[in-house]
Amino acid sequence: AGNLIGSGDNYNVFIGHNVADADMTNATENVGMGYGALSALTEGDANITIGYSAGEAITTSSNNILIGARSGDAITTGASDTVAIGSNACGSLTTGTSNVAVGSNSMKAVTVGSSNTADGYYGLSDEVGGQNSTSVGNGALGKQNGGSSATAMDNVGIGVNAGFQNVTGTKNTYIGFESGLGASGQSNTGNVGVGYKNLLDITTGTYNVAMGYATAQNITTGSANIA
Repeated sequence: AGNLIGSGDNYNVFIGHNVADADMTNATENVGMGYGALSALTEGDANITIGYSAGEAITTSSNNILIGARSGDAITTGASDTVAIGSNACGSLTTGTSNVAVGSNSMKAVTVGSSNTADGYYGLSDEVGGQNSTSVGNGALGKQNGGSSATAMDNVGIGVNAGFQNVTGTKNTYIGFESGLGASGQSNTGNVGVGYKNLLDITTGTYNVAMGYATAQNITTGSANIA
């Protein structure tokens, strides 16, 4: 560990085989623990990586917390201020910043997306470039994918599989078990669902509001309904 620490590399902790074994220049305040963690680090600062290959490609990126096998293992120079906790969390991230992913495979496909929060197994797991979305619960917003050119998605999914099938729809708020679950490959926008399995079958409907237990379950393409 730390085989090439230089005179300007200060306040670092490196433990494990192949940890921080690149030629560092003024890298400070880093923690690397686990086989291959921070193995490419050159100038990055204030990174904490714990786990097999966690943050293994980081060279100059800074202020990241990566805990879990292969978490954040594609980050190199960008993607600062990332928190990824769980196996493969943020495993494809390259330049997106200020993301928080907690749970195995959460945000595992995000590359350029920024300012997203996922807390739960497979939360936001298909997203690549969307921004400003919040997923709490296993599978919440699981199929959302704005693509690499997306500038915003602005969805909130709280609850197991909340908003799971919505792909490119934006500005939805789904709170509750399978609220806004939807249908495979469909997208919807501007809906609010609060409660158990409400707006369950939504496909392309927009600007609906459903509150309470299992309300408006059969709305698919309808819009501007209140239930």
